[in-house]
Amino acid sequence: MRKRYQIWITILLLLTAAWGQDGTENAILLMDGGTTELDFSFYWQILSQNGISIGHRSKDVWDVWENPASLVSCTESYVNLGLRPGFSIRATDQVDITPDIQSGVDDAIADFRTADSEVIYPQIGASLGQQGGLYGFQVALPFQHGNSSHSVISLELGQPLYLNLSAVNNGISTLIETSKEVSDQTMNIHMKLDMLMQLNLLLRASNQTFGLAHQFGDKFALGLRIGQTKVQSFFKGLIAVNGIMATAGSEYAFNDPNDPRIDFAAGETNKLDQALFLDFDGSSMNVQVGGLAKLNKSLVVGIDYDWHSSAILEGDMHVEQYRIPALNFEALGSDDDEEAELVEPTELNLAKLTLTESVENEVDDQMEIYFPSSLGLQLSFQNPSVAATLLFHKYFNQIGYDFLGQKQYFAMQQGFGLQLTLGWFTFSGGMIQGEITTETDGEKENAEPLQLPHGSVEMAFRMFKKFHVRGILFASPTPGVGASVGYFF
Repeated sequence: MRKRYQIWITILLLLTAAWGQDGTENAILLMDGGTTELDFSFYWQILSQNGISIGHRSKDVWDVWENPASLVSCTESYVNLGLRPGFSIRATDQVDITPDIQSGVDDAIADFRTADSEVIYPQIGASLGQQGGLYGFQVALPFQHGNSSHSVISLELGQPLYLNLSAVNNGISTLIETSKEVSDQTMNIHMKLDMLMQLNLLLRASNQTFGLAHQFGDKFALGLRIGQTKVQSFFKGLIAVNGIMATAGSEYAFNDPNDPRIDFAAGETNKLDQALFLDFDGSSMNVQVGGLAKLNKSLVVGIDYDWHSSAILEGDMHVEQYRIPALNFEALGSDDDEEAELVEPTELNLAKLTLTESVENEVDDQMEIYFPSSLGLQLSFQNPSVAATLLFHKYFNQIGYDFLGQKQYFAMQQGFGLQLTLGWFTFSGGMIQGEITTETDGEKENAEPLQLPHGSVEMAFRMFKKFHVRGILFASPTPGVGASVGYFF
């Protein structure tokens, strides 16, 4: 939970820590955390159980989720449209995170708090949901070859992955009092800061896939899918910081272009605003081959291999950051060097209290996005009244990114799944096992085991003989619903 308010606590510490070292005395007289609203939506096809099969009960046993050869279950020309309604669930109405927030704030400002300090804890609102819109379109066309063999070609358009996060804070306010000994005299300084924050993150993948499947007699079927996935990554972060420094009866404002103490002509500045903008896009390729073998009239086994290339994203990145020169960013929150000073007092220019400096940040115009490849095994039992399918996946790489020398990813190892169909209803569940890993300049910093469960409930039926109606509810890692309507012609 603490990551939800880590950003604004870090900002507060960056702007106040300089007054707490090497003989200075300081106190936070006022800290108002304001209100932060978080909105998060996430969808990943692997977890939602929206597989690649046609999804209707055919007369034979070929409808096996995740295997491209299952296209042979379509014996009629078919077109399908998938939709997702947009909705949002207020998570903080269900889970009380207030004690955790207050504890985190108390720990963060313990060294600066006095008996006279007024603390107004931040109010956090978090919503989980999904984006509405079209998420799938599929056309399948069968061609008959004799009495027991036929081929099917398909074209699919879809959105297998998206992640959207927005955070807005309506105002963080602080009033800090500090004193410093200068030439045997005590100089009292007050700093008042007001901050507004807005963050937006979007990661979206859309794909187009061509499929071909062929049934060989009564016993075997093979399938192939070739596709391209387009990926977009977008981030915008804006933190507006306004404030004043008051001492000896005079006030000076940050972001004031008329401050007489700042030599703007010589390149000095008193800006404190922060901004980060990133807009990348690129594409990757994927190829999936699979086969099905019928053991008897009710039992079929399958195997498939699904390969995905990484996506090289290119675009624009812009960073604008300003800091108070006395701050030592490397020491903040670091346990590597206990001797490091968080502030260098000699860098504090008392004649130019609002002096700031631009921070040079590493930027790049390219990032790499990874997608998992896998070997899958399926065992399916199907008859007119019930169907059950066991699935196993062995993963060979990860989903994640490599950017600016840092690589973060979910190293997927293996996955298990079970589908059970009774009449109109299908119940699916499973688990993906792996590790959350961070690498910096090729060295692993940590690897935390993660077991990611997934599950869904689906209802599907044919209506008026020609229409196939399908609805699905899934709950991992965020809740979501979907619906599709297919037409046989």
